[in-house]
This record gives sequence, structure tokens and C-alpha cells, in this order.
Amino acid sequence: MSKIYNKFATVYDLMGADRHSLRMCDYTLELFKKFKITPQSGLEICCGTGSALKLFSDHGYSIAGLDQSAQMLAQARKKLGKSTLLVQATLPQFRIPDRANSRRLRRFDFAYSYYDSLNYLLKPADLQATFVNVRKHLNPGGWFIFDMNSPQALRGIWGNNVWGGAHENLCWIFRHTYDDANTLGTVRTTFFIREGKLWRRFDETHVERGYSLKVFRQLLKKSGFDVKAIYRCFTFDRATDNTNRICVVARKSPL
Repeated sequence: MSKIYNKFATVYDLMGADRHSLRMCDYTLELFKKFKITPQSGLEICCGTGSALKLFSDHGYSIAGLDQSAQMLAQARKKLGKSTLLVQATLPQFRIPDRANSRRLRRFDFAYSYYDSLNYLLKPADLQATFVNVRKHLNPGGWFIFDMNSPQALRGIWGNNVWGGAHENLCWIFRHTYDDANTLGTVRTTFFIREGKLWRRFDETHVERGYSLKVFRQLLKKSGFDVKAIYRCFTFDRATDNTNRICVVARKSPL
């Protein structure tokens, strides 16, 4: 992931890519009500340009975020100022020290990750290691909420399709391919940004892996989480293997 979301960071919000995370914030608040979760502090895994962080902060939560892209964090800093803790770190290994004692980890009441960020972890071992590290940064009884693309989404929506869009000073083309044997979706992105009378082009390649519901449950259980629900995203309907986007609600033991 080290070579992606660099130049992309400057146009991410402009193309409306942060709208999914904003919608997920509202959905997460509904999940809080459903599961009677009353957190005070939260950690965003792969926080991007910080739109979700800003919204949760505006709701009164004490929020911190981490991302591997310095450019994305720079965009987040513009929204959040200096008061919000932002950490540059690459999954699966990350460590946020406690403010009072740097030898201890800082812990939060809930953690979350939006917009299939965890699909970028292409090895099950790395996904599990990320779950383990998230758990370490949660208080006893803490919650972990995240959404991901399923293999069905990468096969059916990505597939071998081409998508595009345009605004006045920006246009983009996404060319997708899918490797069914390894449940890997690849998107080759091309952007054109107007700069005066000229257009500047840049390209990035993104690869995601889809994981089955069975694998999610196994990896979360091995990581010390109790899976409370796996929903069809934005609903309270139980996800199936045919669901395109899932949302997982998991909890660390309160003991």
C-alpha cells in the first residue's frame, strides 16, 4: 500500500470518495443504539482524509486515526487541526503509545475501519495480525466495527468492468480485473486534473482481496473477538455469501 493514496489524496474528497465513510458514521451511530454501546473514545484504522474522524469529533467523541499515507494524513490534518492524534503506520503492525506512559498502549472504547480498507490486506495472516493489534488497543469490552468488499462484490461489481466519472476540473477512469482463483480484484486508476490550460495525469494500481464470512469469523475468533453480527452493510439484515458489502460488529471480552 506504500505507493498508493499519494497523489490520489489531493482529489479524494473532490471526487466524493469520502461520502461512503460519512454514511458509515451515521450507520455506526445506529449500531451503537442497537447494541447499547456508549463509547467515549475511538480509533479509526486507515482514516484517509479524516472526514469520518471530523464527524465523530463533532459528535463529541475523543478520536484518533492512523493511515499509511502521509499525503492522506496531511489532508486530514487540514480538517482536524492539531488537537486530534494522527499516526502514520502501515498495517498490520502499528503501535499507539499511551500519553501518560509510552511503554503502554493507548486504548479506546471502539475502533472502526471504513470503505473496504482492510481488503488491502492480501494475506489472511496479515488480516489476523491487524485484528490482534486492534484488540490490543481496545479497552476491555471494546467494540470493532468495519466494512469490507466480499468476493461476490469483487467478482460481480469489479469483475472486468470499467467505471469513470468527471467534474469540472477532474476526471477519472477505473479499469477492473478479477482473479477468481485467489479472490483478488485489481483496479487500475487513471486521473486527469486540470491545471490552468493543461491537464495533468497520474495513475495508481489498487489490489483488494475478498474473504468469506467463514474466514472472517475464524480470524476474529483467533484474534480474541466475539463476533456479534455480520450485516449487509447499512442494514440490520444478516449477510450471506452473496452479499456485496458486509459490516462486521465484533467485541473484545469485557473481562
